[in-house]
Amino acid sequence: TVDVVLFFHTLFSCVGYVTMIGDFCIKSASGLMPDSIFARRRESSILVISFFAIFPLCLYKNLDPLKYTSVVGLAITAVSCAYIFYDVIANAEEYGAVETLQSHFWYVQLDMFKTLALFNGSFSAHYNAPTYYAELKEKSFFNYMKVSFYAFGIATLLFTAFGLAGFARFGDEVLGNVLKSYSPDDPMIQLSWGCMMVSTVFNFPHAFQRMRSSFNALLNKGPEDNFIFTTILLLSVSVYMGVAFKDIAVIKMIKGATLGVSIMFIFPALFFIYLNEPIRFKRKCSGDINDPMSQVRRRRRAK
Repeated sequence: TVDVVLFFHTLFSCVGYVTMIGDFCIKSASGLMPDSIFARRRESSILVISFFAIFPLCLYKNLDPLKYTSVVGLAITAVSCAYIFYDVIANAEEYGAVETLQSHFWYVQLDMFKTLALFNGSFSAHYNAPTYYAELKEKSFFNYMKVSFYAFGIATLLFTAFGLAGFARFGDEVLGNVLKSYSPDDPMIQLSWGCMMVSTVFNFPHAFQRMRSSFNALLNKGPEDNFIFTTILLLSVSVYMGVAFKDIAVIKMIKGATLGVSIMFIFPALFFIYLNEPIRFKRKCSGDINDPMSQVRRRRRAK
């Protein structure tokens, strides 16, 4: 069951990445390289990028070599975020940014559940948790907690601030992909689209590695069995679905509302109960004083 959920969760992640790559690429190239293949057809740009950039990155068998591309991707993302923040702050009066946020400060509608699903879809990197721990230089739960806290803290801050900035700028007209809401005539927006496309390419292999491992696990095979064939097959499926989907928000809402909830909230609780059941049974049989239920039974007998 876990491998099934992990497989489809990471599949939706990869499909979402491909959708974003197509959106960012064609919008950026339309202004920066109007005569190139990247500006003419979304499908063609996705295929070219997938073959020459994504496929080589997917051939890595662990996360360690991807740390360098991840740093570059974060730096590129920061540049794009910085421009959006600057645009909203510098032109706040013209856009009515403060008024928009104030008028929607207490916002109670069914659309809030879409927002929660988007958050779930964007913060469910739990599928790689065992791999992250295994590849720590100094393996300890404290180091793992510290790294996770910093990573999720920075991501939460940027994600929330970026979403608020987009809403302050466009109000109810903001799109699921905030950068798609901007005019394609702004050269800095065109550059930001290109930067985010590169960042998304660098993020793709993180989800893809777990999808490949889960797929092999479902077939009772090792994580590296039929490596090239499995990589080509799963990448082809992701690309095909990414071309078919046009709105990243739809993908993230489906993933966050179903698979993300299972991975983040339901499965950890089930694992805890399952792993602690033998300990509870042993304590119950031995009358362990540290067992809360044993203490309850003793108090009842005393009465």
